[in-house]
Amino acid sequence: MTLGTGLRILLRRWYVVLLVLIAGGGCLAWQLKHSGLYATHAVVAILPPGRELIADHPYYDQGPYTAFASTLVQEYNTGRTQVPLSSTAAPLYGVGIRTGVQVQLSNSGNQWAYWFSKPTIDIQVVGPSEHWVRARTNTIVAELVAASERDQARSGTAPAAQMVVKKQPLTDVVNHVAPGSTTRLVAISTLSISVLLTASALAVWTDRLLAVIQRRRGLTRPVLEGSSIQKGNEQ
Repeated sequence: MTLGTGLRILLRRWYVVLLVLIAGGGCLAWQLKHSGLYATHAVVAILPPGRELIADHPYYDQGPYTAFASTLVQEYNTGRTQVPLSSTAAPLYGVGIRTGVQVQLSNSGNQWAYWFSKPTIDIQVVGPSEHWVRARTNTIVAELVAASERDQARSGTAPAAQMVVKKQPLTDVVNHVAPGSTTRLVAISTLSISVLLTASALAVWTDRLLAVIQRRRGLTRPVLEGSSIQKGNEQ
């Protein structure tokens, strides 16, 4: 098929091309509108009784607090799947997750050498809206606080001597993560080329299909006319 023939087919079957372009444009608009996501990385600290914030030296011995933080993380994650990341600082959306949560004990090492040196819990939440991410983060923090109070009450620890589970301020900022301009340009170009190729292929296929149908009608019509003439002569 020559270029001129292909262009004539596209002009002849312009309605097919138009329908594909409308569908492709709708898909592109939807992708651009929903291409980003919202994410937060909150930090929950296990603090000595009566403490609210992490200071330079808030602990006499961090060991018991880190162990208790590990217990809370294990209780929360029971039955839940956790995505293996290189570190707790690695973004959850970096592995392709658009909606999900991750609750881990802060790891100062990596996936090969764990080092849990701080009694803090990292909470990552990614989702489709800022409200959803913020609400889910607050729910997780509330569940950790409730588990802390329940476990310490069961162990017989007096309320005044209980460890404090506290979300640290300015660590739960919800950020909007979206692809850069270069990535958007590449995506638009790729989708546009795909739409044009699809429109061309469908136009050619439709043209050939209609040509076959017309040929079959042309072959059938003389037979029907001949049968009618023969019946008239017999009468």
